[in-house]
Amino acid sequence: ASSNWLYQSWSNVYWDMNFRINMGGSGTYFQGASGVTVGGDLHANTIDSVTVSGDAYYQSINNATAANYYPGSTDPSQTDFPISNAQITQWKDEALNGGVHTGNYTACGTSIGPLKIEGDLILWNNCDVTVTGTLYVDGIIDIRSGSSLVLDSSFGGNGGVVVSSEHIRLETSAAVTGSGNGDSYMLLISEGVGPSPTREAIEIRTGDVNIDDVILFAPNGTVKIFQGGATLLELAGKKIEIADNVGLVYEQGLANATFAAGGDSAWEMRDGTWLKF
Repeated sequence: ASSNWLYQSWSNVYWDMNFRINMGGSGTYFQGASGVTVGGDLHANTIDSVTVSGDAYYQSINNATAANYYPGSTDPSQTDFPISNAQITQWKDEALNGGVHTGNYTACGTSIGPLKIEGDLILWNNCDVTVTGTLYVDGIIDIRSGSSLVLDSSFGGNGGVVVSSEHIRLETSAAVTGSGNGDSYMLLISEGVGPSPTREAIEIRTGDVNIDDVILFAPNGTVKIFQGGATLLELAGKKIEIADNVGLVYEQGLANATFAAGGDSAWEMRDGTWLKF
């Protein structure tokens, strides 16, 4: 993998994946399963159950093969996440400036944002909501069977941001999509700690969800995709667990992303910093 993934180009990949990864800081490890292949070098304190087409750098290795082996290698250093806490706070403030909804939000067929929801955002079965600006949900986001959270067409080629202070969960046939423009996508951020006995920070419960143009980010907890079949643009988290047959398509990288706030303003990465313009 690249030493600095934020500023590199990525190729589309559709691998048969089933692995758990915890990279950077203490206790770094890569735990795979039967049929898991890494198409390049792999750096981790512990490497388990994977075929590495490149070189393996590690302290401990089990049930793994590689082109070359480098035991006793230095653990990967901890790197900063692509989105800072300060940037998340700015997006939350942006949502707050659009108004506050007190209590759980469960209305269907509506358009919302920018908005802060002081409660949960729950889309029951076959419930569709259009996002017209940045959302901050001070609670959980639960998108149930057949429901959708879609960016308004006015976003054009820009992305949108939805932040949850707790837990995000997508169930059977749920959809989270961009504006319909090929360059538009949704950034879902969970500030939840997780895992807890009953939930992760972000859970994709089934493989038939529509999240092809979604970026998942959980800086404090686990992103877990329970079943194969799903494809998404990018994900980052304190810990990541992915089932088999999940496709990761690193199409452009957050460094090239532009996120609209709703209205005339937007955010863009410039010289390593998110700037509003």
